[in-house]
Amino acid sequence: MIRLFDKLKYFFPRSQFHTESPIEKRKVDPTNQISGFETKFCAILSEIQKIKTDGSPDKLSEVSPLSKFLISQEIQSHNLLVHDKPEEDLLNDIDHIQYYEYVSAEIEILFKGLEFFKYTFQETVIEPPNTKDEENYYRWYPFKSKIKIFIDSDDDTFNIIFMIELGEINIAKKEEKLPLTEKDQILINAIQQQFNGLSGIKIHFQFY
Repeated sequence: MIRLFDKLKYFFPRSQFHTESPIEKRKVDPTNQISGFETKFCAILSEIQKIKTDGSPDKLSEVSPLSKFLISQEIQSHNLLVHDKPEEDLLNDIDHIQYYEYVSAEIEILFKGLEFFKYTFQETVIEPPNTKDEENYYRWYPFKSKIKIFIDSDDDTFNIIFMIELGEINIAKKEEKLPLTEKDQILINAIQQQFNGLSGIKIHFQFY
């Protein structure tokens, strides 16, 4: 059985992203008001963009950036999918550390007040670069990692899904053949108002 997380990843081929807003062509009713729901959704996105990964070996320890973020939020429920901590002998020989890229943490989150969306946080530890690759090796440090967040939506209310990375908000239709719902368009409008023009953050659309 294909996990929902894997299905979400399928929706985001990089070559299909567009920067033009689909809202502009659909002429959303300007009387639609952005509510507390959309405001909270955007607030979570803003906080996610502030997560700066570090060299914590255990990506879900109390001092790790991801854990600090989660502890600071109001969470309704969570489901831990992956928690891969390095073995002690690996930590004892940090100067000669070698490993392949691997998923260190993967956790599903429902935030209070945002129950229409399920957030899957995945933190991946980056494989050490070749020492001959001087530029990348200079920037690398043990257990350097990257985070992606996949956001799935309630089928009866929304028809959009998200993939979030540092500096990027990627949006796709959940069911390509179906139109955006009114709530989709209001949420997209709120996201654009919040993030358009902000330095270092780009919004990409997989559809027109």
